[in-house]
Amino acid sequence: MHLFSPIAMTGVAIMAILRNITYLPDTMLMAGLSAFEVYMITSWLLARYGKSPFGMRTAGTITVGLEHLMSAIIASARGKSLHMWKQHSDVREEISKRNHSS
Repeated sequence: MHLFSPIAMTGVAIMAILRNITYLPDTMLMAGLSAFEVYMITSWLLARYGKSPFGMRTAGTITVGLEHLMSAIIASARGKSLHMWKQHSDVREEISKRNHSS
């Protein structure tokens, strides 16, 4: 889910932008989709700046989380290490010594 969800959401966002550029909301379905997209964009932007009102907080938190996951996927694909701390090998070596001496 940490890989599929942000990629799917990015694809949905791209398709929504293309749909709104190429088609006018001439049916109730298109108008409903456009209204939902405006709600999602608004909740995302408000959550990014810490001003989410009640009713938009959950959607904003989810979309900001997916944004962070997508940026991590892109950084990882470009070869950047995403480790947040330096791993220590001394503990692993000590455990390995204990297991081999038994």
